[in-house]
Amino acid sequence: MADPEFRKGDTRFYVITAAIVIVALAGLFFWFFGKGAWVTGASTYDSTPLGASESGIPTVNSESESASSGSLLSDDSAKVVPGMRAKLSLDVIPTIKRETKADDMEVQFSNLNTKIKVNKESLQLDSINQVDLKIHGFVGEMLLNGNTLSLNGQVSRLQVNGVVLSSEGMQITFDGLDYQLFSANSIELEQLNVASANGNLNLLNGKISYDLESKDKVTLNQVYGNFLADKDASQIFSADLVAQNAATAGSVNAVFQ
Repeated sequence: MADPEFRKGDTRFYVITAAIVIVALAGLFFWFFGKGAWVTGASTYDSTPLGASESGIPTVNSESESASSGSLLSDDSAKVVPGMRAKLSLDVIPTIKRETKADDMEVQFSNLNTKIKVNKESLQLDSINQVDLKIHGFVGEMLLNGNTLSLNGQVSRLQVNGVVLSSEGMQITFDGLDYQLFSANSIELEQLNVASANGNLNLLNGKISYDLESKDKVTLNQVYGNFLADKDASQIFSADLVAQNAATAGSVNAVFQ
């Protein structure tokens, strides 16, 4: 028969060991799920709210769930949208030809050869050397084609070098504007394609990062966020976005959703 004192000590050992294991597992559980990282299939979504980016490009917030179909624009002022975080930095400006809407756009240019029409009337810019055009509440067609920008759509308000223009049902139209800087905040695009560019693609808050070469291709679908095209910058195109999914082809073939 076993010694009663031995059996009592043996039981105490197992109880203490079990308690340590339970506490350790609980700590791992709260550490992992408390950070907002959820694994769905082969993809990880980070729900941590995004703050201001170091590059100065405004950032957006994302939710840790698969993006629903349709518009990614949120109706609330917090601009929280579902999807994965994607950051791009490129040495060329991608071609974007899409129906779109954006809360704010800004265009800086000094080449006045392109006529800008507001409600079919040309803006008189002849006496201005440098133009800073701010566009609010844009809904319409956009063509960003390397060095030039074309817009055709409705706007809620315009500012030309600080002078505000506003009227109900205001429309702006211009074609092939040679700009120096173009930025868009809270812009919605059905798709963003990148090809023949060198740079970096960062997904899921840094969990996945690619150094892109000219042979690589990137496709982001159902995109919402902010981008900046600055011809004077070393990486002339930068974007901070939320996308429903992403696909890469070239050096590495992968699909994230």
